[in-house]
Amino acid sequence: MEKDVKISVRNLVEFMLRYGDIDNTQGTGDVNAMLEGARIHRKIQKSMGSNYSSEVPLKISIPYEEFNILVDGRADGIIKNPDGFIIDEIKGIYKDVRRIEEPELLHIAQAKCYGYIYLYKLRVEAGIEEEIKYHNDEKIDDEKIIDEKVDEENEINENEKYEQIDIQITYCNIETEEIKRIKNSFTYVELKEWFKALVDEYYIWERERFYHHVEMCKSVENLRFPFEYRKGQKELAINVYKAINMEKNLYALAPTGVGKTIAMVYSAVQNLGKERADKIFYLTAKTITRTVANDAYAILRKNGLQIKTVTLTAKEKICVFDKPNCNPDMCEYAKGHFDRINDVLFEIITNEDVITREVIEEYAFKYKVCPFELSLDVSNFVDGIICDYNYVYDPQASLKRYFANGQSGAYIFLVDEAHNLVERARKMYSASIKKEDVLEIKNIIEYEFGIKKPGKKKTNSSDKENSLLNKNYNSEDAISIATKLVRKLEDVNRELLRLRKECDGDLIYYDNVGNLYLKMLKAQNEFEALLAEGFDIESKDKFLEFYFNLISFIKIHELLDENYEIYGEIDYYNNFIINLYCINPSTNLKLCTEKGISTVFFSATMLPVNHYKELLTGDINEYAVYIDSPFAKENRCIVCDTSVSSKYTRRGENEYRNIYNSIRKIIECKNGNYMVFFPSYKMLESIKEIMDEEGFDECGVEVISQKSNMTEEEKEEFLARFDVSLYQNDTKSLVGLCVLGGIFSEGIDLTEESLIGSIIVGTGIPQVCDERNVIKEYFDAKERDGFDFAYKIPGMNKVLQAAGRVIRTDTDRGIIALLDDRFNSWQYKQFFPREWDDVYFGNTNDVVNKIKDFWKEM
Repeated sequence: MEKDVKISVRNLVEFMLRYGDIDNTQGTGDVNAMLEGARIHRKIQKSMGSNYSSEVPLKISIPYEEFNILVDGRADGIIKNPDGFIIDEIKGIYKDVRRIEEPELLHIAQAKCYGYIYLYKLRVEAGIEEEIKYHNDEKIDDEKIIDEKVDEENEINENEKYEQIDIQITYCNIETEEIKRIKNSFTYVELKEWFKALVDEYYIWERERFYHHVEMCKSVENLRFPFEYRKGQKELAINVYKAINMEKNLYALAPTGVGKTIAMVYSAVQNLGKERADKIFYLTAKTITRTVANDAYAILRKNGLQIKTVTLTAKEKICVFDKPNCNPDMCEYAKGHFDRINDVLFEIITNEDVITREVIEEYAFKYKVCPFELSLDVSNFVDGIICDYNYVYDPQASLKRYFANGQSGAYIFLVDEAHNLVERARKMYSASIKKEDVLEIKNIIEYEFGIKKPGKKKTNSSDKENSLLNKNYNSEDAISIATKLVRKLEDVNRELLRLRKECDGDLIYYDNVGNLYLKMLKAQNEFEALLAEGFDIESKDKFLEFYFNLISFIKIHELLDENYEIYGEIDYYNNFIINLYCINPSTNLKLCTEKGISTVFFSATMLPVNHYKELLTGDINEYAVYIDSPFAKENRCIVCDTSVSSKYTRRGENEYRNIYNSIRKIIECKNGNYMVFFPSYKMLESIKEIMDEEGFDECGVEVISQKSNMTEEEKEEFLARFDVSLYQNDTKSLVGLCVLGGIFSEGIDLTEESLIGSIIVGTGIPQVCDERNVIKEYFDAKERDGFDFAYKIPGMNKVLQAAGRVIRTDTDRGIIALLDDRFNSWQYKQFFPREWDDVYFGNTNDVVNKIKDFWKEM
């Protein structure tokens, strides 16, 4: 472990001295606001005289028994006067500076840190104070702060300058550029005692982290792979270990049953224990795969691994309310959260190693802190984070404490079921704005703030009453800002109206929407100002929802490049929408992967691999490994019924009956548990109607169906029906009707008799829609096969995932039945895994006979 523990002044202060409420009604600290704040900083700094030094680097190292704590940062400004020094901390805000009476605690604390470090360095240079000795006996490399040596004859007078310092907080309104300065004086002794107490308290946290890290590294030294390696599993683990060790990315294609997860986690932990990495991020698309990751860590713990992990759960799922409302007036967990958080955080990291959702909730409810924010804080003190893709890749939801403002670290990213990341990333890096939403929020603001527009019709008595009520409830400043916001939204609406006039009902592509972006930026500034001012309206939820969508559009616009298409459309309800659609997310994803040292993308179905390389990192030369299936081909039978089809042109009553007959005859070959996957809910329901009509469930078959928007409990109940230890019945078959690409087509483990057959109807091609056609046309224009990119490859991926539900262990036996004549064409065979070289093609009777022979041999 490094002898120096590094922390910035800002992070030290914001962690140790945080207080008060969580409040999402106060703005976002958005990048645009930060840029405006930086502009204000530069403007103020340039306006100061020659005795003003800007962006002064300062650092100090404090020695402790186990390590040094290195605190560093940059003071916004230092003013050198003949009689002393002033630390200037500049803050750009939207709030009216005239109403500020006292500086914010965290602002003055940050400046006090700079004040102490600066005075300490001056005193050392002047020979008044001895420099702190460090563990490595090396002086830290500071820039020289004093320009001249102190003349001996003036030594006493000069020394007086080093006994105190002025701390000045300069507040500047970002819009009006009005300035207010608040200045306080502190003696060196005061600052020294205060700073030492602050760092001593922080040392307790780092000491806890230090000793855990030592234990973890020792435990890895003796850690061995917990099982006998399956065929291909050792090869996979070695390749993953080497890729991380070399700080390279890797694409790992390993069929179901190889044991990918334990191989990934074990290899990553080995690198972690050898201090080649600081943290492992296990990234998933679905909740069920997070359980698999936790299970892998649990197995390694049983074999001696000392490791701390946390599972992050989405705010919407872990919030105590049905819908998150981070308003201290509405939520007791948000009110005073920061007053209590460090006590509960220290307790949980010192007492728990396996920090699951249930553990987070237990501590959060006990101490009345936000469970979501608690889990994020816990992540700082663990070795492994298990979470959704969006915590690393989504610009709206990524973990700012790790990745904001270009931050990076020695992180390992393990991306499970990586084939899902393409579509997820397209959504993450896309945005849209609806013209009608702009008008709606404008009208809401006018109504709820009682804003009367010139030329507006006379209001009735109830409108007047509402207007007076809001004027009394909200300050005049809030109403003034709201009035300006209305004007900015009108500008946005006018620009959208202009763009709509170019749209004749079909999709229309735009080279750019720069004017719309600029008008939205101006509206955002007014939103920020209004949030900083504070207000109360009935429709605040809608206000915030629109505001966050506006910010999303602005952020995505700043990412636009050749990988995007900008298009307008008029939807079914005659709403006009501008879309910023990310077709190839590789550039954006690569920027995220580069914030760690190595990313391993793994899946059973990333075929063809170059397709995924192109869309995930953009580099087809990156390493890839293909692991063959460890299971004997004799254990499974793959057939394709070419006498049926799910083509749109053949869909109808007759074809549905043919599909039903094929399903029925396949299931009749052997009683057991089957899943049947359909390309859509509509076809599922149509086939289910035929099953009911034909009395399918009266022929020794129980049928259950996947529903749209199933709850977690409903999903668990559905899967539980396949548990033969609970529902074993040799005289009856269980048939689960599911949707391709849905929650049951990947990431579930139904071994041995729990599932003996997967019947897949159709090639999984997504439904034809404008969005898919935009992808197709984009790649067609690049002389690529757009249909492959938009339809065929995503469809076949769903097919392969569904097929992978059957054979998952050495003792599994089962059939995979493909029901569609298109599978027998080279256009689809080219996407088969290489172990699918024995697929049997024929009509319904042919494949049924083949399946009967298979079961007889079994």
